[in-house]
Amino acid sequence: MSFFGFAIKRLPGPLLFLATSIVAWSQVDGALVTRHGAFVQGTVQGNFAALDGSAVVTVERGAVVTGDFVLPADKTPPTTGGLAPGSLVGSGKLKVSAQTSVTIGDPASVKGSQRISLGFDLPKMQTPQQPVGTGALVLQTDQGDQPDFTNVRNLTLNSPKRDVVVPPGVYGNLVVQSGRVLLGRRGPLGRDRYQFQSLSLGPNGNVDLLGPVVVTVGQLGSIQGQLGNAQFTNWLDLRVSSGDIVLGSDTAIRGVVTAANSVVTMGQRTTLRGGLVCDRAIVGATASFTGVAPSWSKESSGNSLPLFIHKAARVQSGLADLAARHADSYTPTTDYANDEPSVTLTQITTTASRFEQHEERRAFFDACCTLLDGTGFARGTLILVRRPDTPFGPATIQVTVERGQFEDHLRAIGRQEQLRDNIRLIRDDALLLNLFMGYSRILMGLRVS
Repeated sequence: MSFFGFAIKRLPGPLLFLATSIVAWSQVDGALVTRHGAFVQGTVQGNFAALDGSAVVTVERGAVVTGDFVLPADKTPPTTGGLAPGSLVGSGKLKVSAQTSVTIGDPASVKGSQRISLGFDLPKMQTPQQPVGTGALVLQTDQGDQPDFTNVRNLTLNSPKRDVVVPPGVYGNLVVQSGRVLLGRRGPLGRDRYQFQSLSLGPNGNVDLLGPVVVTVGQLGSIQGQLGNAQFTNWLDLRVSSGDIVLGSDTAIRGVVTAANSVVTMGQRTTLRGGLVCDRAIVGATASFTGVAPSWSKESSGNSLPLFIHKAARVQSGLADLAARHADSYTPTTDYANDEPSVTLTQITTTASRFEQHEERRAFFDACCTLLDGTGFARGTLILVRRPDTPFGPATIQVTVERGQFEDHLRAIGRQEQLRDNIRLIRDDALLLNLFMGYSRILMGLRVS
């Protein structure tokens, strides 16, 4: 039997993967995504991806990964001049990162395609705000009126037959030993937001959803109950800013969990349906992860649309290509204040040449594409920081770009029906790049300082 074309058990880097390619940004959609690898004894129904070159991945004999198995490639792009946003990373023979370690107990455990990706950095996790409430609410009776949450900081529920509706807001610690806490609101009211310093679930505890929510948690404490809505997986956008996560026996989570700084351990009979993005994952022998991909169709309902992490992954994937394209001229970074993306391009060198002006326009255009070409974001902000001694104008240029305006802009300049055709045409034409930046100054509210 073979794995990635090799009839061996342990696969140390560097390696050549045969006939491998992937659209990098698709990795996060309905997948178990890790920065530094995983130890898998149970079942992964869906794609698995490791993003960092130093990842350590072990799939034990008896484990199953039903989807694609994606490992990180060398950072050097396999095509000259970088990659167009949304393009394939490459095909043919590609190098796996020399620092990646892979152990496969039985190559037949991996059912899907064997692929590599350039990988990308995960977005930084936001920490929850500090609550202003000072009260501690402890509910231990099976009946009672709906509590007043005006001054509540910490909430403890230990009542098996009680349902408590918690309004959106910023709280301290949420502990559900038994009973059910309900988050969100019924109806097309958008996604409600909650912030907790910590969240803990006992074996008989349940955090259910009435509608779509974003739940930002400083740390997850003991988790042994149920979290999320069984019918609508996409309703739960759970973000954990720090601390390792242990999902105890028989825990059931329905939603997308983003914990980029955490090691996530799935214990006995634990089930997670939706998505998981973390630093490292441990999937126990009787644990099961089931990936549920969002729908990017314009006709999709709010119950299946992409969440923040799906969109941000596309920006981060494009950022890796942006950095490769302009490695000698600019350093790109991202930020996601209020879940809206911004890209900052900081100039590295200045030569006061006509070529430098062209490179600036090309970097400006590529950064706009990174923000809005197929990412799902409605708008984003681009900040270009020139060196203090630049002779070409103000030190800082900032523009907020609306996606509809950006797409109209592309069609007006490129005059092609398909957006990607316009992108390719503009990127390779100095005059069109100049027009794009000129239009940006006039139509996109460009600010200078």
